[in-house]
Amino acid sequence: MLNKNTPKYILLFILIHFNLAGFSQNSNSMSITNRSTSSYDLSAIYTPGKRPDKIVDNSQWLNYSLKVNPSEPFKSISVSIASGSIPSGVEIYLEADSENGSGNGKMGKPTGKIRLSNVPQTIIHEIGTSNTGNGKYRGHRLTMTAVVTNFGLLEPGNYSLYILYTLNQ
Repeated sequence: MLNKNTPKYILLFILIHFNLAGFSQNSNSMSITNRSTSSYDLSAIYTPGKRPDKIVDNSQWLNYSLKVNPSEPFKSISVSIASGSIPSGVEIYLEADSENGSGNGKMGKPTGKIRLSNVPQTIIHEIGTSNTGNGKYRGHRLTMTAVVTNFGLLEPGNYSLYILYTLNQ
């Protein structure tokens, strides 16, 4: 049961950054489409049966182009929270879909839904020489989910996260 002192809203802003780690070849690249801020307004959760006024598709797509020497191991992409904090009582999950089929080569495989933290976790693995193409609807679609785990811990305010994607050897 919520009382009048229950927070009215929580906004969570997520900014995306990416990094190419351990590569000396200029032909390898990685990008995220729609790198603008994503925000979640959780105010509707305080009114039973109320749904958000609008649903916005601010989908992000992970694109990459790699040239891997056949004698080298496959590559992977990891994700972590570079800075910022997740509000208490909330968990943030990220999941990559399978490559949409428009690319060519040895596309990476998604590892499933992962809970974001400051510790890098592999989101796509077994990437060989490949090219997903560039832009929206190319490569792997990324889905981010915010889950309220404890309503009693929620505090009103704005929270910023900076998400780091790293292309690993």
